Amino acid sequence: MSNDALKVGYFVAGISSQASGLATAIQGWSDAVSKFTPAQIRLYTVQCQQKGFTDFELEPPAQLIREPGSWSFRLNRSTALKQRIMHDSVELDLYHNHCIWTMPSYYAHLASQSQRRPLMITPHGAMNDVALKRSSFKKSIIRWIFQSKVIEKASCFHAFTQNEAESIRKSGVTQPIAIIPNGIALPDVEDSGDSTTLGEGAALLEQFPELKNKKIVLFLARLHPIKGIDYLIPAWAELAKRNPDWQLVLAGPDGGHLSWIESEIASKNLNDHVTLTGPLYGSMKQSAFEAAELFLLPSYSEGFSMTVLEALAHRVPVLISDQCNFPEVASENAGLICKTETTDLMKVLQQMISMSENDRMTMGNRGRQMVESNYTWETVAQKMHRVYQWQVDGQRPDDVEIV
Repeated sequence: MSNDALKVGYFVAGISSQASGLATAIQGWSDAVSKFTPAQIRLYTVQCQQKGFTDFELEPPAQLIREPGSWSFRLNRSTALKQRIMHDSVELDLYHNHCIWTMPSYYAHLASQSQRRPLMITPHGAMNDVALKRSSFKKSIIRWIFQSKVIEKASCFHAFTQNEAESIRKSGVTQPIAIIPNGIALPDVEDSGDSTTLGEGAALLEQFPELKNKKIVLFLARLHPIKGIDYLIPAWAELAKRNPDWQLVLAGPDGGHLSWIESEIASKNLNDHVTLTGPLYGSMKQSAFEAAELFLLPSYSEGFSMTVLEALAHRVPVLISDQCNFPEVASENAGLICKTETTDLMKVLQQMISMSENDRMTMGNRGRQMVESNYTWETVAQKMHRVYQWQVDGQRPDDVEIV
């Protein structure tokens, strides 16, 4: 078999436009590995009719294979997908799970075992401490039924950051862990040294006129408890009093937290200081990054956030929590990092608000330079291909960190 024609199956429970971070990452990896390496990618997923699952497409030559199934307590069962994976298994050189705790991950395991071919796992943050504690009873049952087998038989794990690799190791994994970050397609954004898109974003301002003449702190993620909104809102309640020309924009689909957020905003008299936009996609998402003075993600747990990368690529300085697993933000002076509690968030966010516009622009430019050097899809896809070659033929790559 030639390394130049590896056939790799990607497996994910489902693709939903409401889970934009995972959808963006899966789409990016599938398209990039197909485009920038000789590998042939087939993405297998369940098409559910419940819970907001929607279609999305890949760019040829990557192939998308969807089979109908049911949500079934988030397990995403699909007899049709299982049959398709088993039918195709003889053609695949390597199996790459982009999900755990779901049936498609088990289908991939069964196929890889039947063909005695390697199985990799990218948990996308699902093996971090905070993530493992969520729905822990349900996960203990799934682990007993099938997940332990999937983890034990995997040949290699993939982490986006060193911190995520440490979390995976802490969970009991003994196999090698390759550390390769997510990638991003660089947007065409001018260098802020000459001119800047920061503070612009006409489309967003037209749809939400209350943002005109305001400086925007942009939060863009699912409105879910794990994203840290519970301590963001009380922090903003104090900061809004000191900084009336600044507006907090909470952009993202409801992850079961919207009613609580609306209640908290009303109880703290923040209706004039917080804008809820709902999910933003395409040109409206682009406009939000153009309008933002800074980007904020105070999550309790992240694998490797795509929206942080997007903000950096748009030259927007970022403030993230120490649980976002992206220490390079601070070391490269592309933003600041806070602890996951109200007092520290208030202090660090006020520090960024108090910066001069030129200082924030400089910080944003450093973020763009960091992304250009280390996080383009072409760079990370080629590293991933060398890991695939290692898994299939045994030649360990010398330019990929493996722990």
